[in-house]
Amino acid sequence: MSQVEKHNDPNFSEVSSNNLYSSNYGALIKHFEKNFISNKLSEIAFYLTQDKQNQIDFLFKLFPLLSTNAKSHILDFKKVVNIHDLMNGIRIGLIEGFSLEHEELIIEYLEKQKLDYFVQKEKGIQSFTSNNYMSTFGVWYFLKEINNSKMKGFIGINDEYDFFVDPENFDYQKFIPSSLKNYNDKLLSEIAGNKHLNHHVIEVLKERIKNTNDKRYLEILMNHFI
Repeated sequence: MSQVEKHNDPNFSEVSSNNLYSSNYGALIKHFEKNFISNKLSEIAFYLTQDKQNQIDFLFKLFPLLSTNAKSHILDFKKVVNIHDLMNGIRIGLIEGFSLEHEELIIEYLEKQKLDYFVQKEKGIQSFTSNNYMSTFGVWYFLKEINNSKMKGFIGINDEYDFFVDPENFDYQKFIPSSLKNYNDKLLSEIAGNKHLNHHVIEVLKERIKNTNDKRYLEILMNHFI
């Protein structure tokens, strides 16, 4: 049974032993062969109907591997109705800007994260860690890609989110220096240009340069902060 057929079963779980999903494999294929198009997947996609929503959702994650006609057919049935649809749409390049509806999905997601945080806290769980999008949304707010004023209402749940959403009042003792190595040049330049972040991050970089052998911290300091 193919993966597409398996997704017609509502009880099927895509989680694999190596924690990779179909979208991960699709991205890996595109990384090594940018122009690759799967004729087999495109053929299957082109004959799907509205009632095959699980299979449509599955092929939406593999959107870059489909032919132009197959993509058009999938989009006739696929709507962005939840946060995962939104993030998949951004990942495959289908969504480039945020509409009010997209921002509402983000706020709904953050409200759920806030509720989960307080539930965990009441149970005595001191740290709240999960595979979530909070840090990403914090970055987008910092870069002014999202301008929703409600974003300030979710401070105190995720330290990296707080760093970007409220840099003026952030507790820099909570900052994790290694996170700087995950940021691209655009984000690092924006951090360097922020009056609340600049001084604190420079001090962090100096400490890392002095006490570690990691040359990446020196590169970040020289390329973006000096």
